[in-house]
Amino acid sequence: MAGKNMSKAFTEYFDAGIYSHSVLKRTARAFSEFANIEIKREGKYRKVVFKSVHSEHRSIIADEFANYALGCLVVET
Repeated sequence: MAGKNMSKAFTEYFDAGIYSHSVLKRTARAFSEFANIEIKREGKYRKVVFKSVHSEHRSIIADEFANYALGCLVVET
């Protein structure tokens, strides 16, 4: 996915007490077409790193990712 229209990597944090690893992995798979996404545990948070995001999606991908994850969370519970 590398190229000149790609934005720099950026990070979002999700409360691990709310967002399970499985919900975030499911969401990352759904968004794999738009970015390379890594998920790591960091204390009481889950660190989600977005890499190789096309610049046209950069401004909305984090919000859309969070919305999708929240929807998965609702379905999971």
